[in-house]
Amino acid sequence: MYHNRDLAVTGIAFSEQHPELVAVSYDYNKDIPSEPPGVVLIWNTKFKKDSPEYVFHCQSRLASVAMARFHAHLIMAGCYSGQICMWDNRVANKKTPIHKSPLSTSAHTHPVYALEVIGTHNAHNLVSISTDGKMCSWNVDNLTQPVDGKELLSRQGKQASACQTRIPCLCMSFPVADMNNFVVGSEDGHAYALSRHGTGQPNTQEHTFFDGHSAPVCGIAFHRATGPVDLSHLFLTSSSDWTVKLWSTKAGDPKLRFSFESHNDYVFDVAWSPVHPAVFTSIDAEGNLFLWNLNEDIEGPVARMNIAQEGFLKKIAWAENGQHLCVGDDQGNLQLFDVHESMYVLRSEEWTRFARVLADMKQANEEADEMSEVMSRLSDGIGLSGGSTVASLAGVNVSPRQNWRPNFVAHLHLRRVISITTIVSRNNTHLFIDIIYATTY
Repeated sequence: MYHNRDLAVTGIAFSEQHPELVAVSYDYNKDIPSEPPGVVLIWNTKFKKDSPEYVFHCQSRLASVAMARFHAHLIMAGCYSGQICMWDNRVANKKTPIHKSPLSTSAHTHPVYALEVIGTHNAHNLVSISTDGKMCSWNVDNLTQPVDGKELLSRQGKQASACQTRIPCLCMSFPVADMNNFVVGSEDGHAYALSRHGTGQPNTQEHTFFDGHSAPVCGIAFHRATGPVDLSHLFLTSSSDWTVKLWSTKAGDPKLRFSFESHNDYVFDVAWSPVHPAVFTSIDAEGNLFLWNLNEDIEGPVARMNIAQEGFLKKIAWAENGQHLCVGDDQGNLQLFDVHESMYVLRSEEWTRFARVLADMKQANEEADEMSEVMSRLSDGIGLSGGSTVASLAGVNVSPRQNWRPNFVAHLHLRRVISITTIVSRNNTHLFIDIIYATTY
């Protein structure tokens, strides 16, 4: 565990050039007003030192962080002020960003909740989104003004004349190896599929939206693993409505959707494994970390663990090799997990198994939709009382909630290492090993 004096974690990003390094952005501590409101720490997960490798400060609260994929020394963060800050770990003065975007109506004016560097080594941009309903693309070498910006618009109603409003974006994800298309989650409970270079009006962007959540979408993640089956069209959303949902952006495939309903509180973040096609993780406000393997079970996690003694979990990120998992909470704790090798050493049939699971999900949705339509027609035709209720229940049965017995948790208490926790799934497979170190900053 890496601890930073009760500052809430707002973002986690691993370095591609130095996989052992992870950047973490923190919110301000209102109990220490004399300190800078924004801080980014770089932790070394290889040596598990009790102090960060680098400390960067900012005079604005921070809402997100990103490591520059093609610049090993650059770190960027999104601010609550709407600005973007950049630091260079080679510069001696780390208390001041080397670059900062201006406060301007041509950029963001609300908190920047998501940043992502996309593209190739020779052609790449930093993309940012905000609750102001804008998407901005930036040249990493120049934050003076965005090289491109669009308003992300939501149409209220199906008519062409319907009112359009800006999408208040909370999270964002790009598919692997795609510079143009992306999805965002919003405060209105919808997910939207958008593109940076669409065919709509200049400086605006219309969308395809996914309606299913009844509360803000807090986390969103495209499928990341690459293999013999193309699954890059899949994405997950997590929400304050206590659910995680699976969607597809694939044209003509609207029936692929599923709801995972094992959480009992706000689900703040979700993340696909970068190597296993059927594995993802989710975290919630009760302090629970859930590990899902859809090849084994689609109705509940294969392992779960409560890791926040106080407060709630905020952010989650996988290491690129799929062997480690970082989780940050609202108390400033960053916990590093070693994942069992069954989660990253794949058997050859995992991809085909997951393809069959997805096909079964789609078929179940189609059958539920048909049942709902039949019950609705029965109700309309003969005046059956409660027909709509029966129809809605037919849809609910697609993803039943189920009470799962807690997984076994064994604790060993040592002198320097505070605890070692092993998480065992229902089939007694060891899935997590969490080593918690006594660290301070």
